[in-house]
Amino acid sequence: MGLEFSVGIFVILILAALSYFLSKEKKPSSIIGYRTKRSRSSEANWQKSQKIFYYASIFCQALLVVANLFMTISVELDMIVIIGYFVIISIYIENDLKHATSDGSAGPRHKTS
Repeated sequence: MGLEFSVGIFVILILAALSYFLSKEKKPSSIIGYRTKRSRSSEANWQKSQKIFYYASIFCQALLVVANLFMTISVELDMIVIIGYFVIISIYIENDLKHATSDGSAGPRHKTS
């Protein structure tokens, strides 16, 4: 049962990512995507947060699907893992946006010398 659940979440993430990346309009949405006050504060932040969110979520979910192929993982444990990686991804995105400049590029934290 865990495998079916993981694959279902994976498919939902893929479809949501496709709808975002194939859409011509990349403006902040109140319906779909990674939506926080900071991510919706500018188009640059919106685009950056969506890219990070979808790539990281799909990668993490793909790992969970592969794990489900080799181990019996309950739906409950799948949910805990999914919530965990969503929290970690959200913390990363919010921290990254917090340090970004107004044009969405890397802020002082990301300077390379």
